[in-house]
Amino acid sequence: KKNLATSYDVVDLGNTHFNRNDDYVDYAQKVARAVAEGDAMGILFCDTGVGMEMVANKVKGIRAVNATSELM
Repeated sequence: KKNLATSYDVVDLGNTHFNRNDDYVDYAQKVARAVAEGDAMGILFCDTGVGMEMVANKVKGIRAVNATSELM
């Protein structure tokens, strides 16, 4: 986040502390909607990325991919 902030305006839509009841769906939707509604880019982080990608792709105008390398 610090590295990105040197070149971009960074808005963290994640939680601020660990909560066992957090649901990745809530965060994926927040990011996808923010990107769809504005001139923005988003990065989603999770264990595999598959769930986040699927949730984000359900938001109209979003095309999320599960990239596991710089080449991807």
